Amino acid sequence: MRQNNPFIDFFASGLLITFLVAALLFRFAHLSIWIAWLIAINVATAFYYTFDKLRATKHGFRVPEKTLLLLGFLGGTPAAFFSMLLLHHKTRKASYQWQFALVTIVQIALAYIWFF
Repeated sequence: MRQNNPFIDFFASGLLITFLVAALLFRFAHLSIWIAWLIAINVATAFYYTFDKLRATKHGFRVPEKTLLLLGFLGGTPAAFFSMLLLHHKTRKASYQWQFALVTIVQIALAYIWFF
């Protein structure tokens, strides 16, 4: 019998949403695949931060922090940042803030290596 792993379940569904939205944007909005991906991953990231905030207020099951961080790492950092600010979510948790800062620094370093 398979045990549910919330990280895998949420992350897989987040990627599925991202791939579907990116494919639709690529096909019908005629955006480049990279722009379509960035829009889609940011939509998915904002959705999961909002969902997690709502679940936190109702003491329900939560989106694992690893999922939120990985969605941010895959390009959803802008949505993660603004979701944290607008929803006041994960802003007081120092351990999460350090991890988020590390993800952002790694992204900036990778972007620098890629473009320069």
